[in-house]
Amino acid sequence: MIAGFCYSQNVKDYSIYVGKVVGLAKNEFLSTLDEYDLRRDSTLQLNILTDSKNLIEIRLYERPSAMAVETCTLLYFDSNFHVRRVTKIFNDWEKNFSAKAGKPIENIKADSAFYDLVKNGIFSLPKYSSYDSEGTILTAKGFIKNGALCGVTDGVSYIIHIKLQDVYKTIYFSSMDEVQLKCFPDNDVIRRKKNIVEQLEANIRFVKK
Repeated sequence: MIAGFCYSQNVKDYSIYVGKVVGLAKNEFLSTLDEYDLRRDSTLQLNILTDSKNLIEIRLYERPSAMAVETCTLLYFDSNFHVRRVTKIFNDWEKNFSAKAGKPIENIKADSAFYDLVKNGIFSLPKYSSYDSEGTILTAKGFIKNGALCGVTDGVSYIIHIKLQDVYKTIYFSSMDEVQLKCFPDNDVIRRKKNIVEQLEANIRFVKK
């Protein structure tokens, strides 16, 4: 287990714009959590989000498909903005490897990151991304309809859990979603999710002990 230091910035006033908020009540949110959600929090020694006392808490869970490691970066607000990160290697990989963040938590400025999350509409985004397979392609012979989707067989999966006072929501993103932007760069929902993930992701890499 490695836990990043906690960084925070003072808030001079309490007029903080959060934008449109779409989510679930506590009990509805709890009903959406499965065994994997609960096991992940247990592995990272985190309390369930609904037990959080923070007014705002955003958790980015991150798991590469090719490595046995779980990471959660938390951005939260009590009277200030803070950011914290927890990483856990498992399945005996910890015997030979340690974890190193490609994007250190020290580089995240909590208040600036929150502003960028709001700018990308984190509190109103849908749970799942949608792929528009009806892209129009300009060729030497004119316009054609392209129904093909880009794809990837491995990568990183991201789950974002959000608490905003008494409203909760989940957002999913993955390397598969990101690849879609190469085929359909006008997909605003996927682009916004990508921008949100990039604010908090750890980009964990294994280092041989």
